Amino acid sequence: MSATIDYNKLVIQLASSDWQVRDATRKILEQGGKATLSAMKQAYAHPNWRVRRECLAFMDHFADQTCVKLMAKALKDPNESVRRSALHSLHCDRCKPAPLTFDMVPELLDVAQHDRSPRIRRNALGLLQNKKPDARIVPVMQAILAVEKDERLRTHAQIVLERQRAR
Repeated sequence: MSATIDYNKLVIQLASSDWQVRDATRKILEQGGKATLSAMKQAYAHPNWRVRRECLAFMDHFADQTCVKLMAKALKDPNESVRRSALHSLHCDRCKPAPLTFDMVPELLDVAQHDRSPRIRRNALGLLQNKKPDARIVPVMQAILAVEKDERLRTHAQIVLERQRAR
């Protein structure tokens, strides 16, 4: 089946504003599994944010080590939905065929400190809450607490800091 499908052309249908078209396309692409991965990596450069987000959502289930750089780059995407998907796809190993070997702490710290979306910053802080003790985390949490005005972000940063110190 996968030999007769042009995944590169099919991926572009993920730009549709019609959720039914996107859903049907997504199902076909998922059936292609690893054969689709190459098309998804190429399509990440697409100008439409829906295509980029769907590529990352696909990688959440099929990513291998060759996807790590692209997913990390997506943390800087102009679209918040794409960045949120990238954050999840990089962190979540549960759905993948094999866990990614990647030091995510620097990426999480950068997002927690600099992303323009408070929601994404909170997500990054939430992911940092369960990290093993790491000397890089404490000074960033202290810096966030020194300047952050948003109470929810401050609360998350304080939890991360307390858990790092307790371990």
